[in-house]
Amino acid sequence: MTTAVGPASAAPEKINRDQVLSISDKKTAEWTPIGGFQVQLRYGTYDGSQYGWAKLDNFPADRQGAIWLETSSDGGSNWVTRSIYSTTVSVFTEGVQTRSDSSFVMRACYRGPETNKWCTDKW
Repeated sequence: MTTAVGPASAAPEKINRDQVLSISDKKTAEWTPIGGFQVQLRYGTYDGSQYGWAKLDNFPADRQGAIWLETSSDGGSNWVTRSIYSTTVSVFTEGVQTRSDSSFVMRACYRGPETNKWCTDKW
């Protein structure tokens, strides 16, 4: 008797924040300073696939704003918001799977109460 083997399951496009926390090989790809803190584009490997996410480092607890991850499939001409959180909820986002396609890029962004938007360089 033979057993049929189905196709390997593809890695999920998005991982949740608990899964991001479990990544042991976290690295910073890009970062932008904002006063005494910074918005970072981080990446690492989860279950054999690479993911990127946005993170605020040294973020003051009394400050408010939003942190999010944007991706672009055309090298950065057009951006899509992929994961966004109020900083009262989290200082990092869910992870989005990276791609080897050179036209696919991502960046991390933050907007504070003063309405300025800061983003890292694309990666």
